[in-house]
Amino acid sequence: MIPCMTRCWRVCGWRKDLRMKMTSKMAVLALMWVLGAVTLAAAPATPAERLRASESAGERCRYQAIFVCTEVRGATTKTATVEISHRPNATRYAYQAPELRGVVVIEGDGNVIRLNPADQTATRIHVPRKHSGLDLLLANYSVDMVRGDKVAGRPTEVLEIRHKTSGLLRRRIWLDQEHDLVLRSEEYDRQGQIRSRTECQSIRWQPELEESLFQIPPGWRTVEAEVASGTPLDTARLAEAVGFDVVLPKAPPSGYVQDEISLYPCPCGAKAVQVRYTDGLASCSLFIKTATCSGGGRGQGMGPGMGMGMGKGPLMGKGQGQGRGRGWGAQGEGRVGGCACERMATMPGQAYVKRTARFTYILAGDVDEALWKKFLDDLP
Repeated sequence: MIPCMTRCWRVCGWRKDLRMKMTSKMAVLALMWVLGAVTLAAAPATPAERLRASESAGERCRYQAIFVCTEVRGATTKTATVEISHRPNATRYAYQAPELRGVVVIEGDGNVIRLNPADQTATRIHVPRKHSGLDLLLANYSVDMVRGDKVAGRPTEVLEIRHKTSGLLRRRIWLDQEHDLVLRSEEYDRQGQIRSRTECQSIRWQPELEESLFQIPPGWRTVEAEVASGTPLDTARLAEAVGFDVVLPKAPPSGYVQDEISLYPCPCGAKAVQVRYTDGLASCSLFIKTATCSGGGRGQGMGPGMGMGMGKGPLMGKGQGQGRGRGWGAQGEGRVGGCACERMATMPGQAYVKRTARFTYILAGDVDEALWKKFLDDLP
């Protein structure tokens, strides 16, 4: 009996020791997993991840803020103050600039509504939802985190966005550390000069926002804008609007994609096709028309528009400034001066003009001349 009992005790002791060892190992593994999970959760997001988080910040928070928007065009500077009331899926912009005082723009549900208090008219434009261009941006640009500043009393993280090939700084943005919202944005041209700045002056988080803020006031006249300047259209509807067959150009230079095609009524009376190209951050527009503008290269216009950082927040839609015209001419024309279309005169950068027997092409934007020259030369 004793040997059996001894053997049993030994077996039971071995099993108990095994269980203790296994329990200890499992505990160590569990502890390692927990520590690893904590380490993983605490790992700081990469600059690209922070930028991606900012793209959806408006879907996660509600706020009311005052922003100051400044556009620089040579020696001319225009500033507008905008009060923004935002909730997920709806934003109200109340402009306080002298030229726009009292104008309100409401964005949401696939519509942009412009409220004009002068005649109590609400103009509603349907705007198709656009896909994010962040993947394209990250393919063409590097994103670095450089330092932290305070904006409107809020701690921020600062991201710099540089073109991968040229190394040029094109955008600097300040992200709220807690909510990922863009509180400040600076845009630079190819010469490194600041082109626009948008900065938050004050902000309230999670305020109670009345439903009436995002609605057309009772008694106002509502106008449905069927085809507005800049409204994307298909080629069939464009051909009907402009009176000629729309033949799209070949693929743009490497890194750029065709963004959208729309109708642009030139101030001279002619209707043009506007083809917009983007590399995820920078953009330029090609205007195609059969008539020639009659103006002399200067235009001005001021209108409410939206876009900060990667397309969220307030910015003035058009600035006031002088257009610079250069271009490649057909049939030995050589360079021609001064484009006169209002949109081109107010866009930053250069305007390149090419005239053929049938069309006038105007490329407007802050572009690399060498990169786009062959593209223009190949146009029919």
